[in-house]
Amino acid sequence: MKNISSLSIINLILLSAFSGGCLMVLFVLLPFWQSSTPEVFLNWFAANNKAIGMTMLPMEVLPLIASVVLFFVALRQKKSNIPLWLLTNICNLIILVMFIVYFFSANRMMASGRFPADKVSEELQKWKTIHIARTITSVLAIVFCGLAIKKADE
Repeated sequence: MKNISSLSIINLILLSAFSGGCLMVLFVLLPFWQSSTPEVFLNWFAANNKAIGMTMLPMEVLPLIASVVLFFVALRQKKSNIPLWLLTNICNLIILVMFIVYFFSANRMMASGRFPADKVSEELQKWKTIHIARTITSVLAIVFCGLAIKKADE
């Protein structure tokens, strides 16, 4: 039981780290990208996309794995927090789907060196809109995880 409690706290920390990364992108990187010329942005993105991906992707996948484990443990033990772990997992899956459906290809295109400069502004606005949805979903995952942890202690 103590290991599950520790995994729950680690999961909350991982979810928070991912949300923190999303907030940093939203409030620091996106304004920088949008204020840059298309050429400066595309060069910067090509140079830094891999490092950002190598940082953010594990912070996205690790809490998903932990949440799945915690959901199945709660299910097996017939815990009252099953719906909260399910909601945490739904949020994490939505975030993963956003990555697979949009961010992976959009980031790859913008980092390719072949993305048209005249399309940067429009693509960054789309990127920002979807990223805001991802950030809100990541915060919801934190809330549901925290509530699941609290309910486990009741």
